[in-house]
Amino acid sequence: MTLPVPSESRAVLIGAHTYDHLPELAGVQGNVEGLRDFLLGDDGWKLAPEHCLDRLQSTDSRGLLDELAAAAQEATDTLLIYYAGHGDASPGDPELRLALPDVDVDLPHRWLRYSDVRQIVTHSNAARRMVVLDCCFAGRAVDGGMSATAGRPAGERFFELADMEGAVVLTAASGQEEAVCPPGATYSAFTGELLRLLREGVTGPVPQHPEGRRGEELQLLDIATVYSCLRDNLTGREVAGLVLPEPQLGTRNHGGVIVLGRNPAYAGAVAPAVEPLRGPSTLGPVDAVFVGREDALATIEAAAAEVLQPGGGPAVLLVHGMGGVGKSALLGQAAVRVKDRFPDGRFEIDLNGFEEAAADGGTGSAAAATPEVLLERLLSWVGHPRIPAGLQERRREWLAWLAGRRVLLVLDNAPGADLVAPLFPGPEAHCLCLISSRNQDFPVAQHRRIPLGELDEESAVRLLREMSGLRPDIVDDGQLIALARQCRHLPLALRPAGAKLRHADPADVLSAMTEGDDSGGGPFAELPTADEAIRRAFRTSYTPLPEHLRTVVRHCAWHPGRTYPKDSIAAMAGLSPGAAALRLGDLVDVHLLQRGPDGQAAFHDLFLIQARQATAADAVVDRTAARERLYGHLLTHLSAALLPLAGQTPRRLTSAARASFDGPREALAWLHSHSDELEAASASAMTDRWDRANRLAMECARWLRYDGRHDTAVGLCQQALELAKGTGDSRGQTNALTGLAHTHRLRDEHETAAALYEQALDLAKATGNPRGQTYALTGLAATHRLRGEYHTAAQLYPQALELAKGTDDSRSQTYALTGLADTHRAQGEYDSAFGLYEQALGLAKATGDPRGQTYALTGLAATHRLRGEYDTAAALYRQALELAKGTGDPRGQTNALTGLADTHRLRDEHETAAALYEQALDLAEDTGDGLGQANALTGLADTHRAQGEYDSARHRFRQALGNYESIGAQEWAKYCRDQLHELGDRPG
Repeated sequence: MTLPVPSESRAVLIGAHTYDHLPELAGVQGNVEGLRDFLLGDDGWKLAPEHCLDRLQSTDSRGLLDELAAAAQEATDTLLIYYAGHGDASPGDPELRLALPDVDVDLPHRWLRYSDVRQIVTHSNAARRMVVLDCCFAGRAVDGGMSATAGRPAGERFFELADMEGAVVLTAASGQEEAVCPPGATYSAFTGELLRLLREGVTGPVPQHPEGRRGEELQLLDIATVYSCLRDNLTGREVAGLVLPEPQLGTRNHGGVIVLGRNPAYAGAVAPAVEPLRGPSTLGPVDAVFVGREDALATIEAAAAEVLQPGGGPAVLLVHGMGGVGKSALLGQAAVRVKDRFPDGRFEIDLNGFEEAAADGGTGSAAAATPEVLLERLLSWVGHPRIPAGLQERRREWLAWLAGRRVLLVLDNAPGADLVAPLFPGPEAHCLCLISSRNQDFPVAQHRRIPLGELDEESAVRLLREMSGLRPDIVDDGQLIALARQCRHLPLALRPAGAKLRHADPADVLSAMTEGDDSGGGPFAELPTADEAIRRAFRTSYTPLPEHLRTVVRHCAWHPGRTYPKDSIAAMAGLSPGAAALRLGDLVDVHLLQRGPDGQAAFHDLFLIQARQATAADAVVDRTAARERLYGHLLTHLSAALLPLAGQTPRRLTSAARASFDGPREALAWLHSHSDELEAASASAMTDRWDRANRLAMECARWLRYDGRHDTAVGLCQQALELAKGTGDSRGQTNALTGLAHTHRLRDEHETAAALYEQALDLAKATGNPRGQTYALTGLAATHRLRGEYHTAAQLYPQALELAKGTDDSRSQTYALTGLADTHRAQGEYDSAFGLYEQALGLAKATGDPRGQTYALTGLAATHRLRGEYDTAAALYRQALELAKGTGDPRGQTNALTGLADTHRLRDEHETAAALYEQALDLAEDTGDGLGQANALTGLADTHRAQGEYDSARHRFRQALGNYESIGAQEWAKYCRDQLHELGDRPG
């Protein structure tokens, strides 16, 4: 830290103490005059008078801004802007406005807008910039109007909320509080205390000093120290009957180390944190625009403090992430923050570990770097008199020089641990070593690893604004949020996109990116700088890979989905699942792939585009063969996974011949982990005209229906139908029509379902497809039964049963028997229903069909319940519920829960019944089961009525009525209307 250089520093002091329309602030005149004396004096900055402008009572806002702009451009070392007077931030306009003497609320041009001041300071040439605001609501300049303590961690000395690079904003109050200027006082409360600290110095323990220093040990007063004292001395103190607000400080990067002056109370003991930087430094320039990453910076600063504690040793921190995420920028900012703590040396080496190969086929600059070369460079920088020849000898000399010294070592773009490990400090060094790499494979403790991902949305929008210079009142955040999402919050893309905004409307940039994405040219087709940067980031990660990993990358790019399970990549690449898992892990280690929330490997969205473009020229035959291996693998495992959940079909048994799962739990785990991939692969297989694409699509649709995702199942069935029509595949058409009909029936769209079943039945009859007829007839019978058309259903189910027996399709027999039993039960024919349910249950058990067992048990339980045999009914419902839970069958669970609740209600166990109905209702809502919702609502209504809660009963009956009417269940809709009519005269 150093004092401002007088010839290269500027100050502008603005104050208004007497107003035409506002109360007088007498102390403001003393504030400006006192600060000017300090800045001109030998104990202060020693500024020349022409470099320290005091503008008391100026009414020319345009002239003031011109003078501010001139000072900001002239200053190359330190710039100070000070204002004292009235501040305003109305609820309708949160922007801070600074009052001039002739201010009038109806004349906006007579106010000095802080946003204009901010713009000038942001574009200043000064290395260190400071704004001090002594006015009401001044904290708006720091935190946008937050309260004095909102969002601030306890014990923090200052918080990173200023929005100007390398700048600090110090304010007398928060964005919601008024500053205090006692009537008749020489100074305002805030500036008076600031002047006292500058004139008298700081003594005693410095509040929250990171090294626990006393004021007498500090030779210079930096802004962070002064702020700590101001906050400690002013907050909550009473002056002239007024309680003083808490001062606020916002800083960005090295703004917190701006020096305000010498400490007059300095007693001669030089503290390590402020001693002169005597060692060599090779730190490079940092990005002019940097936002966010506060947690990462705080981790690095904490490590620096730990290194310098008594008894502290070295610390090696690894910042790792994909190309373009901003690792180098973070290291640069971190180095600026902590460099003054390491007076013995500050070294930065860009190892260029991810540069592209030279055009002539040679290697880039990274290949020239070896541990020996790097150690020679470091030893020469520290002035070693004789650099030995060998690696081990050079390392010994480097460790000997580091011992006992406080050194910062920044190793940027490290390709791997082998190159940099010999540079790591020994145990006796107070050295902080910061490494950035796309590779995670470094010998660094877990708590010393800083994974860097995309920016959060707020920071991404801030970066766009900073790069563009756009004022918040000019462009709505909504457009910038959309633009940030198009850039996937990646700094590599955000920076050129933000630069484009300097001369283009955000709506036009966003439109160009969206249209480019839709047309296949990519979102950055009109932003060539961003496009090339992303392309280069991918290439420099992909090109150096060994061939066995590049092969896996190609198969991931060929994969139709967005996540890459190890078994699927193994199938595509001809590997064992274990080998595929290890290779995918290697690609995650070098950040070419990343882990999603589900643990699956995936490309970042922008790298996925690059990977597919990079592999577009690969041999079509290889890509086609790999995808067909994937489709076959998925069909085999999907069919096998459905066996323990939804029972057997002859086709499923054939497809699953080479795979098996150890029970429903394992099958469900596989299905859920591959669900998105199954959807993408089913659609892709149809596009590729794979010979079993229709079968894969139908099995996938069956899983989606089972999981309650009916909308997606409809889309897949429609695509399968179009494919089958296009290829003249009548069996495929029948399957797709039946699948569509099943899905519409489960969505309670009975008319549509019936029409589709009729089409499927006609086609199956015309083409001699008895199995297709069975499925269509069973579904059509179920649709008629759900519509209350029991006579028709009773005719169709036996036809389906005979066809199923003829094709030896046990699963279809089970469902035909259960459906026929449901029909007899609905007509009050309980004895017939019992016999049919028993047949269905026996057949389902014999063939290992848990879903068939669930529905047969539920039907048996309902029949016992209707006959008043509640204990037997409850036991059977519980069996059905456990089976449905074990197979992850949400519809089966809903039916069993509702039936069990009915049983408890009929036994007058109303609290238990209500709880079970609520569970059933939640499950039915989650899975879009309209009939299940209506049945649970009706049960709840009956329960509330039995408890005398008539308002609740009416409410639930109305809800149930709406559901029944929407699905065409007229019999139950009539029941609800009758109950509402009966309840009409009941008092609430």
